[in-house]
Amino acid sequence: MSDQEIVQRCRQGDDAGFAALIAAHQQYVLRLCWRLCGSREQALDLTQEVFLRLLSSLPSLDPRPSLRPWLRRVATNACLKALERDSRRRRYQKHAGNLNWSPGSSADGVVTQVEARLAVSKVADELPRLSAAQRMVLILRVTEGLSYERIADLMGLPVGTVKSHLSRARSHLRSAVFADGGP
Repeated sequence: MSDQEIVQRCRQGDDAGFAALIAAHQQYVLRLCWRLCGSREQALDLTQEVFLRLLSSLPSLDPRPSLRPWLRRVATNACLKALERDSRRRRYQKHAGNLNWSPGSSADGVVTQVEARLAVSKVADELPRLSAAQRMVLILRVTEGLSYERIADLMGLPVGTVKSHLSRARSHLRSAVFADGGP
């Protein structure tokens, strides 16, 4: 059954239709959120937020030909907002005198997903050290295959800034991988 047919069932009040939408797209949204934000727990919360947004948007949603682009946009925006909130919280904690604060990675997050995707453990170790914007651009470009223009639209950035973030991310990863003579 297509997304269009399932959305139509949902609009007619069929609860099983919404369950079918979740079943069809939950893993995709969860993996995307996990890669973008780096934390499994946060990805689970954001996935739930995306599907709540889907539920509230069903009356006006146009699912042609697929919901994936819409879900990708909503998930990316949710991750951007979450990363921004986290960044503000960390800045506050740092300036509030929390000497134990250190930006870093979530060991359970990005490493597992990126190792499987890129098959290079050094790259996976370095991804959390990228800025949130660099990591997001890299993932949207490399794993999602989005164009620079699409990424710029999703993130609300100029295309040149997207290219700059991608170039810096690749340069950082290249330096890390080849720092000791090779992978």
